[in-house]
Parts: sequence; structure tokens; C-alpha cells
Amino acid sequence: MRMPQVVVEPTSARSNSFVGTHEYLAPEIIKGEGHGNAVDWWTFGIFLFEFLYGKTPFRGSGNNETLSNVVSHGLRFPTSPKVSFHARDLIRGFLVKEPENRLGSVKGASAASFLWRPKLGSDTMRGTTCDAKVMRDQHLCANRSFAEK
Repeated sequence: MRMPQVVVEPTSARSNSFVGTHEYLAPEIIKGEGHGNAVDWWTFGIFLFEFLYGKTPFRGSGNNETLSNVVSHGLRFPTSPKVSFHARDLIRGFLVKEPENRLGSVKGASAASFLWRPKLGSDTMRGTTCDAKVMRDQHLCANRSFAEK
């Protein structure tokens, strides 16, 4: 059986339009600088942060404050729950303010392939056996919420 070919936007493509939630917008969108596929990696980082902590990292009391926080505030991790260094480091890579330095922005999805490839077999790569234990074994998490005990 032949595997489908995945075709994605070139990393050099630029746009000036967007649709999205304020809390997930990348700094380059907010600043109106035009953007490429690096915004998707930013959004993925926000998603991971929210998945682990139950809130987004730059949320303000309103939309304007949120947008200002995204552009001007540094990334800070809550003290609770305890999340592994590896998970925080991954999020840091995705939430770099400069898109050209953001994890995934140059090599695309291949830059994040270390998430699942090193120790997992082909069945897991096909999504048939992936679970929290597998993620834990990959050093991304330590309990049901992907946080350390």
C-alpha cells in the first residue's frame, strides 16, 4: 500500500491575513509584519501550554491586554502543576518571539520529529498504540495530565 504524500506550505511563504483567537496569535501577526508557517508552531506551543496548565500563557483581562502581553511579556511557567523540564523546553522552543528562531519554522514538522520517533515502533507511529505511558517514556510527562508528581 502506498503512503499518501503530505504537501505543506513552503517555509518562505508569507501572508498578512489571519483568523484566530487572540490568545493564540503569534507576535508577528499582532505586529502586522506578515507571517509564514512559523505562526502554526507558535499556536501549537500555546496549545501545549494550555493543555498542561489549563490556561494560555499571555492571557490578559481583555483582548487588548492579551495582545500586548503576547508582544511584550516573556514566557513564564506557573509553579503548579509541576511539568517536566522536557515539556517546558519544548514549549519554550515553540514560543520564541522571533519566528525565524522558532522551533519548526525552518525545517517544518521534521524539526519536531524527535517527539515520537526515537523509541517508538511503527505501530505507535501509525497511532494505534500511543498513550500517556508512551509519552511518559519519551520524557514529556510523568502522570495523567503530562505533569510531574
